[in-house]
Parts: sequence; structure tokens; C-alpha cells
Amino acid sequence: MLQLCLPCPSWVSSEYACLFPGDVPDPTSKDGKLGLLGRFKKQLTEWGSLLRRFLRSEDDQVELLLTLEEFCGAEGVFEADRSGTAFAPLFANLLQLLYDGEVVEEAAIGSWAAEKEHADESEKVFLQKSAAFLAWLNEAEEDSEEEESDE
Repeated sequence: MLQLCLPCPSWVSSEYACLFPGDVPDPTSKDGKLGLLGRFKKQLTEWGSLLRRFLRSEDDQVELLLTLEEFCGAEGVFEADRSGTAFAPLFANLLQLLYDGEVVEEAAIGSWAAEKEHADESEKVFLQKSAAFLAWLNEAEEDSEEEESDE
């Protein structure tokens, strides 16, 4: 889905080029970042229900987050195509959109973060980028638990 927010890569067949936008927002500018997030939100609206059908388990959702890290960091199978790095500074925003769109549940995000806590510092880049979102999520969970105990 993220790739559909960027111009058509050279390896995509010309018959599918119409699925991709023709321009590249500047990921270093505020407007460019907002443009990329807007494109992702549109893709998520269009494809979210399908994603939810395939990402039913917590393990599947954690795997999605690990793959998202690889895409944004141009690692693993994404090493040759570095276009995903445009989304690296937006990782926390992507995580929040996936959460808000009910594609990834709070438990999966927590499991992903816990898994990263024990990783090498070099593998904590996206965990660090997401620190504010994770803190908000933990705070919301604590508030929810307090409300339940008050009832």
C-alpha cells in the first residue's frame, strides 16, 4: 500500500502504472509529509477492510509492523528499492493510522515494542521514532484500566 503512494517503480509493468501517482511529495518538507500521509490514509480507507481480514492474529499484525520497519528502513527484501525511506520519518504517524484504522491492535503494537526493547540499538530506530505514540497508547490504556476499576 505504501508503494502505491509513490511514483511507479521501474520494475512495475506499464499496464499497472496508472495505479501510481505521477508526482513525488518532498518527504523533507511539512507539506510533503502531509501529502504522503494523506495518500496513505486514502489507501488505508480503500484497502483497510481487506487488510483486517488477513491480519486477524496478533502475530500477523506484529509481522506487518516488522515488515513496515524493513520497508521504511530499506532493509531485507526492500534493500534494492529505497523508495520506502520516504516514509521513515513518518513511521509513528503510519503506526497511528494503522491503529486508528483498526488494522493493528494495541496488543500487537505492545508486542512489537516489547520485542524491540531487547534488540540491538541499531534495530530500535523505529521504536525510538514511535516513543511519543507508544507513551500515548500506554497512558490511554492506564486511563481505561482506572475507569474500569472505578466502576
